[in-house]
Amino acid sequence: MYCEFWGGGSFAGEHVPEDEKFLTPIDIAIPKKGLMSADDFVQNFNDTFDLQYLGMQTWDSAFVESVQSSALTGMAFEGVIGKNGAGHKRLSIKLKSDAWIEKVLNKYGEEQGRKIVES
Repeated sequence: MYCEFWGGGSFAGEHVPEDEKFLTPIDIAIPKKGLMSADDFVQNFNDTFDLQYLGMQTWDSAFVESVQSSALTGMAFEGVIGKNGAGHKRLSIKLKSDAWIEKVLNKYGEEQGRKIVES
């Protein structure tokens, strides 16, 4: 199981020591089968972990713009993760909001910030 480690003040991999921390599952690898499909993951774990599932989306220019401009209802400040397929051939992609990218660049500077943004 792959999880996001975070706290209320976490940002770009930095955590506030005194914050309460959480693990939020984001993926499950099944031995000899590969990664679980997004549909199966949501169906099996949404009620347990209160996932921010935004449903099926078409990744066209309008969708990309809605994420970059933080206009997509329900999205996280950081952006979204898209998943397609299952097993060893499943594809995943991250799309960050412009506001998140700007905050990273302001906090870490252009050189270090770009490394974080591109990771």
